[in-house]
Amino acid sequence: MNLLWILSGNLEHRNGRLFSPLGSHRLRCLDPAAALARRGHRIALAQAETLAGKLDSSELRAADAVIVAKQFADIAPLLSAVKERGPLVVVDLCDDVLGLDHLRETYAGMLEVADAFTAASSVLVDRIRPGRTTPVALVPDCVEGKAQPPAFDAGPGRPLRLLWFGQPGNLDALDKAISDLGRRLTEFTPTLTIVTWLSPDVAERFPKRRDGLSIRCLPWSPEVMRGAFGDCDLVLLCHRPYMGSDL
Repeated sequence: MNLLWILSGNLEHRNGRLFSPLGSHRLRCLDPAAALARRGHRIALAQAETLAGKLDSSELRAADAVIVAKQFADIAPLLSAVKERGPLVVVDLCDDVLGLDHLRETYAGMLEVADAFTAASSVLVDRIRPGRTTPVALVPDCVEGKAQPPAFDAGPGRPLRLLWFGQPGNLDALDKAISDLGRRLTEFTPTLTIVTWLSPDVAERFPKRRDGLSIRCLPWSPEVMRGAFGDCDLVLLCHRPYMGSDL
């Protein structure tokens, strides 16, 4: 089968393979594409930013299906032009594009163009299915890295080491939860490591000391993440809307 993935943003080569700083592109595009290529499928990648000039490319005309990875701009008109050339259009969903303000308008047109959807969780399947006849398939994320054994070593005389990682746009939930964390965990003298894309705004919101926690902010990279996982006791999963009773 000939498959073409449409993704956005910059790609680079690392260790002999394509790499994206966006986890959604690595886990739901680059890694699956590499696995399918090893099984004999023909894989092509196209960047959304240059798609308009490649509508008559050989890769697109040969594609049996075009898979749309996470997008940050509305490319529905381009997808309609792609669809006119014959391939099925599959829109992949790894976020709640109906509930998130910054994605709702971006995806409105793409949802109408799609011949099928793939979704990262059963919750997303249930979110996108009502009122639509377009088929939806559950396709969980790939797993990045190797599984490690649990390692919780907090105790008397040693701080409880907490870790949060993710996009800066998801820091709002942590921002709202952090005072409650400090209050509830004060007897454990907690430390918090934040791994994300650093900026003056991140540094201002999360100084070295806040709400009873000692904080350090590290720049995201796969290498930094491996070290951070090995140097923590608990990983925080904060969500919006935050409620203190959720801890």
